[in-house]
Amino acid sequence: MFESVSNLTATGLSVVPTADYSLTSVRMWKNLLQWVGGFGLILMVMTLFPAMKIGGTQLMFTEFSDRSEKIMPYASQIAKALLFIYAGFTVVLTILLWAGSMSFMDSLHYSMSAISTGGGAIADQTADMLSPYSKIVLSLGMLVGGSTLMLFIKTFQGDWFAYLKDEQTKCFYLIISIAAVIVFFQLWGTDQTPASSSLFLVISTITTTGFNISYRYDNVLQFLLLILSVLGGCSGSTTGGIKIFRIQIIYRLTKNQLLQLLKPFGIFPTLYNRTEVTESILSGILMAVFLHIAGLLAVAFGLVCYGSGIWYSFSLSATLTSNCGTFMGEYAEHLQTLCTEAKWICVIAMLMGRFEFVTFVVVCMMPFWRR
Repeated sequence: MFESVSNLTATGLSVVPTADYSLTSVRMWKNLLQWVGGFGLILMVMTLFPAMKIGGTQLMFTEFSDRSEKIMPYASQIAKALLFIYAGFTVVLTILLWAGSMSFMDSLHYSMSAISTGGGAIADQTADMLSPYSKIVLSLGMLVGGSTLMLFIKTFQGDWFAYLKDEQTKCFYLIISIAAVIVFFQLWGTDQTPASSSLFLVISTITTTGFNISYRYDNVLQFLLLILSVLGGCSGSTTGGIKIFRIQIIYRLTKNQLLQLLKPFGIFPTLYNRTEVTESILSGILMAVFLHIAGLLAVAFGLVCYGSGIWYSFSLSATLTSNCGTFMGEYAEHLQTLCTEAKWICVIAMLMGRFEFVTFVVVCMMPFWRR
């Protein structure tokens, strides 16, 4: 159950020794689950979440669903276009990896893991053993998986700057750039290659891909990676986490509230992508962020109750609820020692993180079942 949920939610953690995945058929099934799970998440976020008004997602896709500016007339056509883009990028990424030093099967496995931001282990290999060329190609694949895929449809329809004009995308790359510089100086002087390792590590973490990496982190690097994994990528992508657009809106709301204190009679609307954010959307975003943080703490408390250390429980909880396979290097080996009850907590945490905590809480409420 742990392995199945981990793959379908594109988390990528494993309690099974990597040697047990040496069979080609098992490796293919594992990565196919990640690939299908990643695409299923995109469809869910593009259709179900905006309709249910979960966490402000209706704001992100107003321009895609408005009748006057609808990029495609039917949801089925949008789904087909997304599948074409999702599969197309997977094929391109496989060819680019195959053109390097990888075998065809490893190229296929890594490309499926990168696009779905699942980051599952490939037999006994670890991502830090890859060549700089493979790291660059995989980084591009993870960036695609961590972006709003709907923007690529607009780009291919002729709006060539739709992807670059999006405010969430700009912030996404800004955070990656700043974090990569910090990690670069953290890795300086170690036996790692700072230039190729820092960017790959940051992209792997913020897109919640979490390829199996064996770096030995200090406290600063651990804390930075935890923040990036909880933050997550863009909405409408295969990533987990809180999502960047929610942090942007909360920042602008806080800024406007401070300006309101300085100028009580001023009017400071909260805007995002030239669209005013309504009170109902703001409430949904604040609720989604609060429930994510509360769920993270609840899972960490549950793991502590079953004998895990505080830092171990907190970092594992952040990894599970954000569906990020990065688990602080040396701690990953302790996953196999978790008791049965702790593993069930992990399974529930991965499901809560993937389906958004709002959905999980609503389903658990009695009024939902009475209706």
